Amino acid sequence: MAKGGRKQKEKRKDFQKVKLKTGKVKPKADNFTNTTFKAHAIQIKEQLKDKDESQPTNQRKQNISDLMCHLNHYNASIRHSSVQSIKELLTSHPDLLLQNLSSLLNNLAVLMTDKDDTVRKAGVTVLQHVMQSVSATQISPFFAILNAHICCAMTHITEAIQIDSLAVLDCILQQYPELVIPHSKELLTNFVHQISQHKKVVQGKRDMLGAELSVNPSSVMSSQKWRIKVLQRLQQFLHVLVKEDKSPGVLSQNGSISQEVWVGTNQDVSHVQMFGQSGKVPGLQEGFVLRSLVQDTKTTSSTSTSSYSPEELFTFITSLVPLLMQCWAEVSPRQQSHSNKMTPNAWETLDGVLNVLQLLWRWMEQTDPEFLPQLQKRYLKTFNLQLLQHFPFYANISSTGRGKKSGNISSASVVTINLAACDVMSYFITANKIEEDWVKKVMSFVMETLAGDGCSLATEHVQNLLHVTGRLVKVIPDEGMVQELLEAMCILYEKCHLLSQNKRQVLNHLAQLTVLQHSKNNGNLLQCTATSQWLSSLPSFLLQVQDGNIDSIQTAVDILLQAASRQYPTALSTIQEHIMSLIDSKSGILLRVPPHLQRKVIELLHYVKEISVDIWKELALCCHDSRLAVDSVTYLLHTLTIWVSSHRSFSQLFYSFLFSVNIGCSKSELAKQQVAEDRNGHISCFKLDQQATDLLSRHTVLNQTVCMCYDVLSSKQHMWESLQNAMMNILTTYHTLPYTTIYAILNTCSTISTSSNQWRDDFTNKLTNCCLAVLTSTVVGSHVIGNEEHGWEDALWSAAVNLVSQRLVLWEKLCQECVKCVPDLDNVDELESICTMLTRLIQTDSMMNCIHRCTEQLHDTVKTILKHPSLASLETRWLAEFKYETGLVLNQLDR
Repeated sequence: MAKGGRKQKEKRKDFQKVKLKTGKVKPKADNFTNTTFKAHAIQIKEQLKDKDESQPTNQRKQNISDLMCHLNHYNASIRHSSVQSIKELLTSHPDLLLQNLSSLLNNLAVLMTDKDDTVRKAGVTVLQHVMQSVSATQISPFFAILNAHICCAMTHITEAIQIDSLAVLDCILQQYPELVIPHSKELLTNFVHQISQHKKVVQGKRDMLGAELSVNPSSVMSSQKWRIKVLQRLQQFLHVLVKEDKSPGVLSQNGSISQEVWVGTNQDVSHVQMFGQSGKVPGLQEGFVLRSLVQDTKTTSSTSTSSYSPEELFTFITSLVPLLMQCWAEVSPRQQSHSNKMTPNAWETLDGVLNVLQLLWRWMEQTDPEFLPQLQKRYLKTFNLQLLQHFPFYANISSTGRGKKSGNISSASVVTINLAACDVMSYFITANKIEEDWVKKVMSFVMETLAGDGCSLATEHVQNLLHVTGRLVKVIPDEGMVQELLEAMCILYEKCHLLSQNKRQVLNHLAQLTVLQHSKNNGNLLQCTATSQWLSSLPSFLLQVQDGNIDSIQTAVDILLQAASRQYPTALSTIQEHIMSLIDSKSGILLRVPPHLQRKVIELLHYVKEISVDIWKELALCCHDSRLAVDSVTYLLHTLTIWVSSHRSFSQLFYSFLFSVNIGCSKSELAKQQVAEDRNGHISCFKLDQQATDLLSRHTVLNQTVCMCYDVLSSKQHMWESLQNAMMNILTTYHTLPYTTIYAILNTCSTISTSSNQWRDDFTNKLTNCCLAVLTSTVVGSHVIGNEEHGWEDALWSAAVNLVSQRLVLWEKLCQECVKCVPDLDNVDELESICTMLTRLIQTDSMMNCIHRCTEQLHDTVKTILKHPSLASLETRWLAEFKYETGLVLNQLDR
C-alpha cells in the first residue's frame, strides 16, 4: 500500500454516501430537531378554590348544595356522612330549610327506598325533622312528590323499606293530616297490599282474583307483629278521614253552649220565649239558633272530604273486612285456649282489628248511611260468630320458659277491647233484633261496667265507655232499655269524684243525650227518676265545685238553661228552689266565676217564677260587689227589667232594687259612714265621703243603666213617687253621703224627671241643701276640668249644675240658702267657696237662663255677701273675680 493511503481513506470517509437498504430505518440527520411534546393536567388544591362565604358550611367546608350532590354517591358511607352533615346544618341554621325546601324534599324522599339500612334510617330521621319544622301551607306544593315516594316505599319488595315507610307516614299523619285526605285511595290500597296477597277465587264457572293474608316465613319480623304495625297505622289514617262527632250543643263565640230555639208543628213542643230588645234596653248579646224539629235524613249525612265515593268506599270495606276477619281468626280466643282469656300478643291484634272496624263503620255512616243495611246484612252473622262468640274477653298473663313475664294487660285495656266490640255491634242493632241474645249480651256488659267499676277506669277508657253508651242510646228503639242505660250512667256520675275528669265527661254525655240533643224521646228520658234526680242535683254540684273547675260549672249551667228553655218541669222547679243559693254573695257561684259565666248564671233568672225579697236583697249586694263585672251588672239589670215587664206584681220590689243598686251601697254601709253632726261653721248639713277614683267609671255606667231601666217602665208617675220617697228617706236619715250615693241622686233626678212630675217641698229643700254641699265642696278642687285627680269632683259638679239648670226652683232656693247662711259664717275659706261657686255658675252657659229669670235673687245674694265684715278689707283674686263677674252680669240684666 502506498505511503499516504490511510490518510486518503479518512478524508473520503467524511463525504461517504450513505447506502439505503430495503427494510432498514432511515438514519436521522445530524441536525434533526425533535418537535414532539407532552401535556399534563394542573391539579389545583381545594383551599385555592373560590367559595361563597355567605353559605353555612360544615367542618369540611361543604355547604348544603355540595352535601345534597353527595346523596346520590355510589358509596354508602359517603351518603350517610352527607345525610348527617345536612341534619347538623339544618339544626344549627334553620333558615336553610325554607331556602332549600324543594331540593331537600326531592333528595331526601329518594332515600326512603335506599338499600342501605343506615342511610335510609338517617334519611328518614332528617325528613321527619324537615316535616316537623315546616307548615302544611309551605309543604303542600311538594306533597305529591312526597306521596309518590311513600307509595313506592310501602310497596317495595324489601321488607325493611316497608317498615321504615310507616315511620314517615306516622309523621305525615301527625303534622299534615289534611294533605293526606286527597291521596287516601293510593295510601289505603297500599295498606291492604302490605298485609295481603292475591289468590284465585272460584265463583260458579268464573275464576276471580281475591285476597288473603300474606305470610313470609323468611321475614325478620313475624307476620303477626307486622300486621299489628300496619293495623295501627291504618287506624291513625282512618282517624284523619273520619270526622269526629261534634257536640250537639251550639257553641257561641266564647266557647259555651248558646241558647237554641226549636220550632215545629208538633203539639208536644212548648213555646220558648226569645228575649230580645225591649224598649230602650239593649238586646241580649247571646245568639239564638233556630232549628227545625223535622230533620231530613237525606241531609243529615255529611259528605266525606276524601276522594272516595259511597260506592267506592263500600267496595273498599268489603275487600278489607275479610282480611280483618282472617287476622281475628288467627288470634281469636278459641285458637288460644278453651277459656275466654287472651294473651298480650293477641290483644294488640284484636284491638287493631276492632278499632279499624269502628272507624270503617263510622266513615260509612257519615258518607252515606243508606249503605249500612247492606253491610249489616253481609256481616252480621260473621261478626256475631267471631266477635261475640267468646265475649266478654279477659286478660291472661303468659310467661316465657325462663319464668319472665312476656307482657301484661290491665283490666282497663280489656274493657277497651270489649267496648270496641260493643260499638261495632251497635251498628247492627235494629228494632227486630232487640230480643236476640247478642244484643242482650252487649247491653248487659255496658250496664254492668257503668254501674260497676266504671269510675275507677282511666279517663280515655271512660270516654270510650260513654261513647258506646251514647251510641246505644241513639240506635236502640226500646224506650225501657234506653232508660236503663241512662240510669246506669247516673250511677256512674254519682260514684265519680267531684273534681275528677271522669265526672266532667259523664256530665257532658248525660247533657248531650238528655238535654242538648233534641229528639222525640228526650222529654220521656228526662222524666225518668234517675235523670230527674241528676238534673235536680246540678245546683248542689255547682256549689261544691272549686273555683278553678270552670268547664264543669259552665256545662252544668248550660244544662239547666237548655232544660228550662224547653219548659222541663224538673229544671224549672230546680232553678226556682236553688236560685238563692246560686247568687249568694258569700257562698254562691255568681261572684266566683268569670264574667262570661256570670252572664250564664244571670240568665237563670229568666225562668224563675217568683223572686222573693231576700233574692232582691242578695242581687243588690252582688251588684255592689266589685267581683261582679260592670257588664254583668248591666246584663242583670236588663234581664230583670224584662222579667218584671211580664210580672207586674213585683214592680215595687224592682223599684227598691234599682234604687239600692243606684246609690252604690247598702243602708248598713251608709250607717257606718256617718260621723257626729256639727252645724257650727258649715254651709250645708250634708258632708261628702270621698271614694276611690276607679269607682267613677263603674258607677257612671250603672247609673246610666238604672236610669234607662226607669225610663222603660210604663208607670212613670208611680215610679217617680216611689223614687222620690226613697231619696227623701236617704237625705233625711243620713247627713254624710258617699260620692256614689250623692252622684246617683243628683244624676237620676236630672235624667228621669220631667216637667209633669210633681216635686214635694220638703224634698226640694233637702235637694237644694245637697246641691249646695256638692257645689261648694267640689268647686275648689275642680278648677281644671278633666283632671284625673279630681274625677269625682268634676262628675259631681256637672251633675249638680245640670240639675239646678233644669229646675228653676232649685236655683231660687240655692240663692236663698246662701243669703241665709252667709251672715253666720266666720271662716273666710267658706266665704271663698260660696263666692267661687257663684262665679263659676255665672260663667256656665247652661245657667244663664236661670240667672236671667231670677235676677232679684242673685242681686240679694251678692249684696249679702259683699256686706260681710270679713270682706271689707280683704283683697284677694277670688273676691276680685266675684265682684267683676257679678257686677258685669247684673249691669247687663238691669239694662
